Amino acid sequence: MKVLKSLLRITGLLAAVLLFLAASAAVFVYFKVRPSRLQLLMWSGLAAAHYNMAYHRTVSPAEAVEDTRRFFSDLERVHPEPSGNIGPAAYAALKENILKEAQLLPLKAGEVQVSDLAYLLYKAAAALKDGHTSVQWRRSPEDLQKKVYPPVTLDCVNGEFFVASHGHNLNGRRLAAINSVPVRVFLKPILERQSAETANYACLRFTGNEAFWWDLSGLLSGLNELTLTTEGPDGKRENLRLPLLDYDGFRRLGKTSSGSGAAGGAALTLYPQEKTAWFHYPSFQYSEAERTRISGIFSALRKAGIEELVIDIADNGGGDTRIGDFILTHLTDKPFVNFSRGRWKISKEGLRILWWLGLKTSHVESRVGEVLDSTHTAVSHPRPADYFGGKTYLLVSGTTFSSATDFAAVFRDYGLGKIIGWETGGVPVCFGESIPLTLPHSRIPFSVSDKQFFGPKPRPGDNIRGIMPDIPLTAALLKKYRGDTRRAVLLGILKKRSMDSVAVK
Repeated sequence: MKVLKSLLRITGLLAAVLLFLAASAAVFVYFKVRPSRLQLLMWSGLAAAHYNMAYHRTVSPAEAVEDTRRFFSDLERVHPEPSGNIGPAAYAALKENILKEAQLLPLKAGEVQVSDLAYLLYKAAAALKDGHTSVQWRRSPEDLQKKVYPPVTLDCVNGEFFVASHGHNLNGRRLAAINSVPVRVFLKPILERQSAETANYACLRFTGNEAFWWDLSGLLSGLNELTLTTEGPDGKRENLRLPLLDYDGFRRLGKTSSGSGAAGGAALTLYPQEKTAWFHYPSFQYSEAERTRISGIFSALRKAGIEELVIDIADNGGGDTRIGDFILTHLTDKPFVNFSRGRWKISKEGLRILWWLGLKTSHVESRVGEVLDSTHTAVSHPRPADYFGGKTYLLVSGTTFSSATDFAAVFRDYGLGKIIGWETGGVPVCFGESIPLTLPHSRIPFSVSDKQFFGPKPRPGDNIRGIMPDIPLTAALLKKYRGDTRRAVLLGILKKRSMDSVAVK
């Protein structure tokens, strides 16, 4: 019977993936979209993961322990250095403790809930302090009437928590404590499960998916109300006791702000009177069409006689570094390099992805298990016709991550202009280019970095701190401009007189 169920599951999975691909193909044809092989691989993986997570709810105690062991063996097989950010002793202790906890997971009708196993493995992955090695198990709330949600939503700015929902006259106030416990201490069980190199990015990962984490953690289970200690701009603290909410009540709260910076609006906004422009770039996606679009943006800058340019990557979570390089060729005609050094752990999974992407792997197929080390030198790029020779500023925030942080590292290390904002969520010396994997029994999806990257000119602490701004955005400045980051930068920092604008693209 178990074999039959497995065959039915596999058949259903294949049918779901094929149906998804067929529906996607129809949409692509209708809208004339041509996705890359990498996008197809990612979308298929997401469809398979969603199906598996809906199907697999429990595993046996032995299977839970076996999957935990498999998590670490896969990690060690793919990752170039699992202990790289925490040290060998801490990694050994982590592995031992997680395996012990796996043997003590609670049982329900003799089975382990996959959600409990995922909650444990989230902690294991996050402890590595590698933002690209993470568990991706997700679920929708199973009990919508269960009151396990707080009476406010939260936002994270520069590592601090703020109330981000209307109601109770708390919006915008800093959250200092919950039930008289400092907020970071109270939230530790959640924050320690966010894969991130910096505390700020861990905080943002939580506030970006609050409902899931309140539900999965059960942190508020058994409570009926919370006492929130909040602090206003004047530094005065107030305590307010409020009842907990069910899922629908929490969802209706919404969010009134974002810690990601000046997101939204047109890609390019011109301020002709001030000879200034704002280039908002939320994601690094490489294609010939995207190169053409960016060339058009820089052509528009030249035609408008722009002298000062703000590139806003405050809400950019990364992508393909090649498009970042293309943008950089419009800002400097000096030689530059994204990474001074790189390390790659060769694995069968990584080689399969390269094969799918159409890349040759025959020269390294015999070296599975090795870590290849390479160094890179700065390269000159042809100066484009639409080169920008004015002053450039870069806006970053705690949401700036992965390839966006790499872009900021080049900007910093080659002195291309002033950096404004908050510490980036990513760090210049980091692990990345994660490989998607799935555990055999629970079908919990997770990803493991198979490369390590070193910025152009690494500095001490570049593996634990993000890119720091030359001009920090302060709470006082944002308050003066009612939280409007763009106004704070243009009027408050660059001292422009007006914001009469023209949206170009």
